[in-house]
Amino acid sequence: MFLRRVRYALGVLALFFTIVFVGQFYPRFVQRFRVEPNKQELEAKYIKHNIEATLYAYGLTDKWVTEEEYPLTDELSYEDVMSQENAEVINSSRLWDWRPLRRTFRQLQELRSQYDFVDVDIDRYQMDGDVRQVMLSGRELNINDLPSARRDWYKKTYVYTHGYGAVMSPVSEIEDGKPKMYIRDIDPITYAPEWNLKFADNPGPRIYYGERTTHYVITHPSRKSEGKELLEFDYPLSVGQDYKKYAYQGLGGIKLSSFWRRLVYMLKFNNEIKF
Repeated sequence: MFLRRVRYALGVLALFFTIVFVGQFYPRFVQRFRVEPNKQELEAKYIKHNIEATLYAYGLTDKWVTEEEYPLTDELSYEDVMSQENAEVINSSRLWDWRPLRRTFRQLQELRSQYDFVDVDIDRYQMDGDVRQVMLSGRELNINDLPSARRDWYKKTYVYTHGYGAVMSPVSEIEDGKPKMYIRDIDPITYAPEWNLKFADNPGPRIYYGERTTHYVITHPSRKSEGKELLEFDYPLSVGQDYKKYAYQGLGGIKLSSFWRRLVYMLKFNNEIKF
């Protein structure tokens, strides 16, 4: 009986040793003393398989790709660069870096303290029959930069609900030492008439879902005692602190149309929501 238990214990120890040795130390030993000194030779076929699988996955094998030679000369003149044949490439050759361009957008186009340009993106649009590369940024709402008197729960939930408009510049043009702007200002001045987004349009250039959007908003609240609906800050008017009001016309969001749904959201936000 004793010998049986000893054999059982030795078997368990041998199994444990085998698992540890085979599973941990032996692979490391082989990698360290056999593979690494001859890594290029031993792993070549696996690297080759990996490259072939990647090319196939991206559709870059001979089945889909054809090679074509283009004559190359050492001479490149100003006329060659500015020719109509190369105009599309030159016009979309990026001049601006997004970081200083964002600073310029902020200095020239924020226009009010509650707006901010979070990021600058690169896109392409059809202009005058050609595809042009442009850099653009949305004028988003930034409630953190509002004066403290206008940053209470009521105003940032019912009043300051959205950003407005965008700025767009071609990647390779300047105007009076500054980026040329295809779209600018609150009432957007644009390069192409068909891009004009007027105040009356719904949803128009209003930004409810932005990169900086972190606070929920409530639109179309009902105040039966006053018999009217509170409206949102849409855009500032040119005189003083007055502003145009607006009511959300989009289809997004959740309708708080029942007592139970309102109760759920009150509990979700720790009774912060007030109806």
